[in-house]
Amino acid sequence: MDALELLLTYNSAPILYQASKIQHDVLSLADPSALQQYQSMLLCTTTLLARHLTLALGCTSAQLHDVSSQCVALQVAGNAAGCRLMGRIFPRGMLPKAKCLQWKLEAWQDFFAVIRNKIDTATEQWNQDCREELVAKLKANMTRYINLKRSMHEQTVRWNVEEFRVAYSGLEGLCRVGGFYLANLVSWTKLGDKSHLQLTAEIADPLAFWNVSNSVASRSRS
Repeated sequence: MDALELLLTYNSAPILYQASKIQHDVLSLADPSALQQYQSMLLCTTTLLARHLTLALGCTSAQLHDVSSQCVALQVAGNAAGCRLMGRIFPRGMLPKAKCLQWKLEAWQDFFAVIRNKIDTATEQWNQDCREELVAKLKANMTRYINLKRSMHEQTVRWNVEEFRVAYSGLEGLCRVGGFYLANLVSWTKLGDKSHLQLTAEIADPLAFWNVSNSVASRSRS
């Protein structure tokens, strides 16, 4: 896969597309057992997942976006470590582990189509600043990994996939309690001469949410 990694460093959309298409075809034609082996190898000993993520998030070519997002999907679909990683690098709440572990390829492709747009809800936050910050941190991580591989010469260097996570500076100031961003949890609706406060999302366990909210409020006052 070293040749593919090299090709994916080129600043040429046609080369990037053809390299991505090769990987896509190899993975999509693999039988389930071979695909599992490919997934583990690609996740821990290459930068291909990170490279395709940066392309899926940052490229302007719809064709390249599609094939890159499909490559990401093929590398993580049904893979516990890959799903945990995706849950840690996207903002909290966007990819619950139990949910995305069950996703088929189509669900992952739908996810990448959705995140091309801004998301501003009580449970999910995603915008252009988040996208740019994730791409920048993925690129920085790839650079560190490649430099380490070069310094170790012929030795196999493994990426500790369970340690990598992304904290979003643009979301740090938002208060998130019980899985909800409080600023987006309520809205005012005008009915006649009066305004009414209403929830924008359903709270499955109001009592638990109330207890967590009180706990957060108590810590902020202390």
